Amino acid sequence: MTTHTLHTTRTTHFARPACGRVTPLVVVVLGLLIHEAGATKYWQGNPAPDGVWTASDGSVWQGGTAPVAGEYVYISNGGTATVSSDLISSPGGYDQLFVQNGSTLAITAAGRVQSTWTWLNAGSTLDLAGYLSPNDLHVRTAVVISSPTADLLDRSSIQIGDGGVGSIVQSDGSVAQNGRNFQVGMSAAGSYTLSGGSLTVPDYSPNDAGFNSWIGGDSYGSLNQSGGTANLSVLHVGKTAAGGLYDISGGSLTGAALVIGGDPTNSTGVGTFRVTGSDAATISTVAYWWGGPIGSNTFYQTERGTLEYLFDAGGVTPISLATDRPVTLGGTLNVGIEGGAVLLPSITPETLMTYGSGQAGATDFALKNTGVFTTTKNLTSYTAQLDPARQAFTAPLALGSNETFTPAAAGWFEMGTDGLVPLEVAASLGGSATMPDLLNLLAASGFNAFDLGGSPYNLGIEVPGTAAGNLFAWDFSRLDGVTVNAVRYLPEIPEPGTLAVLACGLGLALRRRRS
Repeated sequence: MTTHTLHTTRTTHFARPACGRVTPLVVVVLGLLIHEAGATKYWQGNPAPDGVWTASDGSVWQGGTAPVAGEYVYISNGGTATVSSDLISSPGGYDQLFVQNGSTLAITAAGRVQSTWTWLNAGSTLDLAGYLSPNDLHVRTAVVISSPTADLLDRSSIQIGDGGVGSIVQSDGSVAQNGRNFQVGMSAAGSYTLSGGSLTVPDYSPNDAGFNSWIGGDSYGSLNQSGGTANLSVLHVGKTAAGGLYDISGGSLTGAALVIGGDPTNSTGVGTFRVTGSDAATISTVAYWWGGPIGSNTFYQTERGTLEYLFDAGGVTPISLATDRPVTLGGTLNVGIEGGAVLLPSITPETLMTYGSGQAGATDFALKNTGVFTTTKNLTSYTAQLDPARQAFTAPLALGSNETFTPAAAGWFEMGTDGLVPLEVAASLGGSATMPDLLNLLAASGFNAFDLGGSPYNLGIEVPGTAAGNLFAWDFSRLDGVTVNAVRYLPEIPEPGTLAVLACGLGLALRRRRS
């Protein structure tokens, strides 16, 4: 009879015997516990603390025998256990696999490991280039998945931040969760960063009305996607008041029915879904009926949910809503700028969201304007426009223009000339922010900017690829005390060349202007 699954907590069901007496019942229980202890294997390495884990080599294990199917396995001596062979065909799946105390489990491209539970505890490392298939994966440490041959197939649940702060950073390979329980932020904070590879959580069954996949549960959770492919079925962003965030700036998100900020049965959940820039290839929701409190909504935003867009020079990637499914927009819409400045073409009603016919039940947003943008409040006219109140001056900026206006941390104006436009800007640094802070913010926006060292025009900005009618917008409000009150267009444009030559030419032109 196999007894390895009996846990010591079962002894709490029995009264402690009097001193000097051991009843037959207690003898039986002690015997079971001794048998269980014998089914636990501890890694020692050979030579210690490292070694190769095979199906038969017992020299790397305390006690001299390798673990077999159904046993508990501990890698906890601070060493590295390397798997380079198939441990699933023989000996089979282990019961519980613990990696902890600064230890490393390294699975090479040829390695295969399967367990019922895998616990990646604080300070441990998973070096995955092969195949790992737990029934339940508990992440309480920082996990990096970067190999193109990495294959993590979970059969029931992935829990990040379960019992300790946890994170997964994936830049390649495949992570798939086949049990519909993908949870980031459990009893402790959790995060997932996806920059490459694929992350897949399957469809719910039509009769499954539970919220089993979430970003932000009992503790804060986040998923930041800058690349790769995410196919996530029904995903709940911000299940509780602890909060959750999904930020997508690249790659693709498909197959998702999104729930943002609790649900009709949970009045505390807060969450944010953010689209950063225009580099994401696809953001699309699915037409899916799965019952429960949100019915068949393809996009459900409660009054505690926030939908946020940050524009870059290319605008933003719109969310493509599934056709003929209800959409509920009940929370806040924020629209701003990624970095400090953008060059924008005209903005159309489909800039933020595209949708098919038949959407029903869309409600108004609680409007919140941010930066230079103003927005409408319902799905049928869902759009963002640059705020007329923020327009710095009305005439297009033409060659030789010199425009002054009320100091503003955020604003915009129309470009009146094609091609490269070198600008001189009068920026006031009235708070704790410095000129290097401002230059770094502009660099993050993709602009070459220079400290001119003069007054009042102390900032130079190259605006390449300009087309007449484009809009130049800035938002420096994240920097303390930075405002702009004047801009002028240089009459001399440097000859084309390398960036270094261009920068030098800009500096010479500016010095000629000031002399």
